[in-house]
Amino acid sequence: DGSFFIDEHGVAHSGYATVLCRMEDARDPGYRFHPGSYVVLDGTAPFDGVNYTSECMGILRALHAVPVNVPLLNVADALSAQQAIWRDTSADGKTLRSGARPIVIPARELKKIRDTHGVRTDREHVRSHTGISSTFTAGNALADKWAGEAARESEIGTPALLFDANCTMWESTKTTTPIREPEGRP
Repeated sequence: DGSFFIDEHGVAHSGYATVLCRMEDARDPGYRFHPGSYVVLDGTAPFDGVNYTSECMGILRALHAVPVNVPLLNVADALSAQQAIWRDTSADGKTLRSGARPIVIPARELKKIRDTHGVRTDREHVRSHTGISSTFTAGNALADKWAGEAARESEIGTPALLFDANCTMWESTKTTTPIREPEGRP
């Protein structure tokens, strides 16, 4: 999950959290998250794109943390982030128009690696803050809590686009799109 807030100085702070538990626990309707039954991976997310970037970071972190030979079910309330990472990227221009490219592209690559190993990497969308009680919504609420803590503890983050490619090209249309350096950078 991702979280952000704008402080009293107008500065955006952004954080993410991923809650990992065993698949059989998550699918058990009677399962309750208790200390020792799950792991939280959290951190600061780039502040541009605020919540969307944070949500994508949570998914990227899960794809990075779970071994390639272990099935993964991503449960998130950010359907757009899930769709961006699970989307077919074969059409020209989709990558260029993708929000949070520097986060989405590595997440797509990690998912592709998992796919080539024949390991299931699925997604499940849940609605957040509905009061509905299920293992998936409880896990999402827990991730939301930790993401909020990570955002509150964050300092001013690095914009995600600083890690983007200097240009994007694809062979079929021979197009290049320069990305300008931020002012003040050599």
